[in-house]
Amino acid sequence: MKTIFTCICMFLFLNLEKGYSQKLKTTFMGYGGASIGPETGIGLAKCDIVAEFGNENKAFYVGTGASIWFLFAAWGSINVNSGFRYKNFIFDTSISKWKYLSGSAETKESDQFSHCAINPKIGVQIKMIRFKVGPSIIFGKSQNFPEKGFGTWKATKIGRQYYNFELAVPFDFYKYF
Repeated sequence: MKTIFTCICMFLFLNLEKGYSQKLKTTFMGYGGASIGPETGIGLAKCDIVAEFGNENKAFYVGTGASIWFLFAAWGSINVNSGFRYKNFIFDTSISKWKYLSGSAETKESDQFSHCAINPKIGVQIKMIRFKVGPSIIFGKSQNFPEKGFGTWKATKIGRQYYNFELAVPFDFYKYF
């Protein structure tokens, strides 16, 4: 599955980049929304900032993002992402670091755990809403990481694989600054 996804991304990138010389522009975009999965835990305050290179029909982008949660417990994530967009279709991947802290004020080191993940996603943009989904390949777990995963994203496990689900609304920085 991962090999097929990689081959599709390479094919699309190699074919889409041919049209970049026409009307190439750089746009700085922001995205705000919600996500669930190993990439962010539950991220109701997920924010991404990307630089997009291309035109209205096709573009390549790179950026960074963060998510934080403080209700009943505390966790956060940071990521770097890149991908490309063809019309309303999105092919994206990110590398993320997620950290959980205990919900108590007296957090002990044993109550904290973290992991890193690679998160390839495919998605679609309908009007101003982007929806992306994809598997999460978890690595670099801390020694005290729960063996069966973390409660908030157990619901995103399908078979033996965890998935990320993301809903975002883009906004163009040039319109506001």
